[in-house]
Amino acid sequence: TGLPRLPPAGGMWLAVLLIVWLSAFLINLLLQNLDCSRTSCTKFSRSLGLQFSPVQLRLRVGCLNRVFNTLNPALFTPLRIWFGVGASLGLVLMLLGPAVLVCSLVGIDVTQLSWPAWSLPAGPMIQLPVFGANDHSRMLNPLIPGVTIPVFHVIYLFLVLLFSGLFHELGHALAAAAESVKMEAFGFFIMFIYPGAFVELHSGLLATVRPWQQLRIFCAGIWHNAVFAITALALLFALPGLLGAWYTVGTGVLVVAIEPHSVLHGTLHVGDTITRVGVDCDVAGLADMHRCFAQFETSNKTGFCVPRSFVSSRDTAVTHWNVDGAVHCCGAPGAEGQDELVSRACFVRTHARGAAEPQQSDVACLAVRVTLQQVRRSCSADSDCVSGEGCFVLGEETETTKLIPLRRRHHGDLLYLGYPWHAFSATTLSDYAPTTPASPLALPVHVTLFLRYFASVSAALAVLNIIPVFHFDGQFALQALVELLLPEEIFTGRTRYRVAAVVLWTNTALLVATMAVSMARILF
Repeated sequence: TGLPRLPPAGGMWLAVLLIVWLSAFLINLLLQNLDCSRTSCTKFSRSLGLQFSPVQLRLRVGCLNRVFNTLNPALFTPLRIWFGVGASLGLVLMLLGPAVLVCSLVGIDVTQLSWPAWSLPAGPMIQLPVFGANDHSRMLNPLIPGVTIPVFHVIYLFLVLLFSGLFHELGHALAAAAESVKMEAFGFFIMFIYPGAFVELHSGLLATVRPWQQLRIFCAGIWHNAVFAITALALLFALPGLLGAWYTVGTGVLVVAIEPHSVLHGTLHVGDTITRVGVDCDVAGLADMHRCFAQFETSNKTGFCVPRSFVSSRDTAVTHWNVDGAVHCCGAPGAEGQDELVSRACFVRTHARGAAEPQQSDVACLAVRVTLQQVRRSCSADSDCVSGEGCFVLGEETETTKLIPLRRRHHGDLLYLGYPWHAFSATTLSDYAPTTPASPLALPVHVTLFLRYFASVSAALAVLNIIPVFHFDGQFALQALVELLLPEEIFTGRTRYRVAAVVLWTNTALLVATMAVSMARILF
């Protein structure tokens, strides 16, 4: 149809939030223009350092100036060494950042960052994402609650952006203090739903320090973000050990929550542990779960090796129909489906799949659960099975519809018929199984999710913010680098200005193009 694919819930949520912001701005504007309240409103907002715009609220404070402007000189040398390392990293990322944008723009697989918080890697997190129909894993995607991430993730995103922003600006403030550049103000802001922080430095003093000193100041924020990202990743790797007294891993995938609209709601229960997908793909954790489901999507080994003697003794097929590629032999077309899988269904030999008129000997109406109990291996053809077995697939199977047995510990096997990745698209899963009754099922999920957002957002700020783009840290770092590499004794100010302008405009255009393509792929 060509219409945007913006999820209804996400679009409504964003529209409501925009209305709230605009209403608050109009009320603030009205109060400031009323004679009875103009003076009090103006004085009150100025006393708090508040600035209000349609989708932004800024709070500017000066109470921290004394802390940074009177920093102990004994700390200057260690801080200069610390931020010197950060400046070196900044120069490397200044070169790699544009390459990341180019790779994302042309569809080359890159680590997913964010704008302002690019999407998390598509690996196992708290639920299996829906792949296949629309896979954006090869490009940078904006994290928009209700559109590209669940609405309830907004609290994680808000806290992570706030702490990452604070740590980022703390780097600028400390680096400036180490170079005797005074801080004039520190502040916070909320733009739409994204929080952040900022520092205002004395521009006159900043202009007098040498280019390398300026680089230490301008790269300090992204250096702190990089440290934050590395720390979050280290905690993620250490999490099984840190939670080892209360949780164990490697025993299967635990079901933590199931949304009411999940296709498995009512059959899968909170506390169930999935230990196998299919008939021969064992599951020790979420990584195995992804691997097993990927096999169902990409591999043609979706059949079952069934003993021929069992088929001949249990077959109750009457006649058969081939409707839209699906074979029916247990009754009228449409009689088989998810609910009927507990009883009988039509199976067809793989070599006859897709035939307009399969031979009667190639189809069989069998009790599904009893049949799958005889199966020990999956197959794509009879050659994958041992002597005396035939390779059968469900007659209902199509390009996107698969029969997937799910083994649960301490419960009976569960049978799922449908698109593989939809099975758990509305289900929260976890690698961590509690070892004590007092251990909350969802705690490792929340901790893991929080750390993954921290790693992703901090890495995003480190890589993207140092790209030479207007109003980014990279703009000011580039100007200092140009002064360092093109000294005024040799190059004129006009030449240095032109070099910086070409780099800035090129990278700004590249970033805008990447953002536009990313949003277009999400919406259409």
